[in-house]
Amino acid sequence: MTSLFQPLRVFRAKGDKFTLKALWLWITDYHEGEPKMAVNDNNPSVNPMQIETRIDAMSAEKLILSLEEDEKVKADPAFERTTQPYSANLHNERFERVKHAKKSAPPLPEFVDAEAEMVRYLDAKRMREWLGSDADVLDMAVEPNTTLHDIGRHIGAEGDHDAVSSAGEKEVREVAKVFYDEAA
Repeated sequence: MTSLFQPLRVFRAKGDKFTLKALWLWITDYHEGEPKMAVNDNNPSVNPMQIETRIDAMSAEKLILSLEEDEKVKADPAFERTTQPYSANLHNERFERVKHAKKSAPPLPEFVDAEAEMVRYLDAKRMREWLGSDADVLDMAVEPNTTLHDIGRHIGAEGDHDAVSSAGEKEVREVAKVFYDEAA
């Protein structure tokens, strides 16, 4: 039975912070697949989503207009209103909704910067080509169900279980160093 993230656990247990740092960099910037993109995500004139703020009561402009119409109705009872009569209830309802909108509005969505994501993707592609088959070793080292023994067998190590695992561990350290020296 294989343990989850066995290579990472081994390097953490041995206190090998350099290899862990290199593998973390691999996971975050080079291990992912296609770039995350969205249509027109760099065009500021495109608003892909309306944020719900729960302010659906009368707007401040309509409240002012309502107050002005109240004055006109007092002066001329035949005046035709276009808004509801102004009242403290309308004002208080709007005030309560505005006051609580900050607490109930969803957070702004995290949009992917298409240019930065494309640069990351191209850099990862270049790095993978430069590493060649060593990129597979790093991929295996960060996979959940891969062991150091599996990596040792992948590179062609022979012998008993401990010797193959040791060869796999050594290979991950060497490839992580080459990768990190180039990436940093």
